[in-house]
Amino acid sequence: VGDTEPPEHPSCRCTSIPVIEGLNDESTQDWRERRGLDEAEKSEIKQPQEPVTIKDSTTKFIDMYKGSDVENAVVYDKNGSLLHTVSGNRDEVSLPKGNLDDAIVIHNHPDQSIVSVSPEDVLTAKEKNLSEISAVGTSGDKMTIYRPAEGWGEINEPRIASAREGVISDMKRSGEFNRYVNDEIKTGRMSTDEAAAELNNQIVKETYSRLGLKVDYAKG
Repeated sequence: VGDTEPPEHPSCRCTSIPVIEGLNDESTQDWRERRGLDEAEKSEIKQPQEPVTIKDSTTKFIDMYKGSDVENAVVYDKNGSLLHTVSGNRDEVSLPKGNLDDAIVIHNHPDQSIVSVSPEDVLTAKEKNLSEISAVGTSGDKMTIYRPAEGWGEINEPRIASAREGVISDMKRSGEFNRYVNDEIKTGRMSTDEAAAELNNQIVKETYSRLGLKVDYAKG
């Protein structure tokens, strides 16, 4: 073991470097700049990322799951942080147990192109006290139902069914109900399935509006 040179102690990993006259910080910096080393290091520094928003997350969800053959759901807290990702079967997906107050849920309907938030979805939103619930269709369309400022209130299955019956009755009376058969299908602008889906979509939106729920529909 050496006194002034390594190795100076057992398992020593010290080393020696020469001192070169004229090689100071300025000349070293000049040498690094000529070889582009500083720029290379700068390019490796990761810039801070913009915070992910619910809008960004919704777009990502639509891209990932609009073609899925089973229902999937993501749950965010009121600040937009991801809480849960769950998958179900073709007919339903169950949300996690526990407190989901003020959460935001996005899920897909694998059997709908013109998508509608179902009564079951709304009742789940009430049960969990969600702030909003969205359904995404196979075309990328999205329907969102928002919790009223005063809360979900007396929303229940009979009230939804009664409001829906009232909407259908009014649409038949006004001729709007039959327009999809007489105009859209017979003229070939829509297939029977498309007309039925579009009609149901209009009925659902008007039903929820009559119940005091804010409805938003975005085309994919």
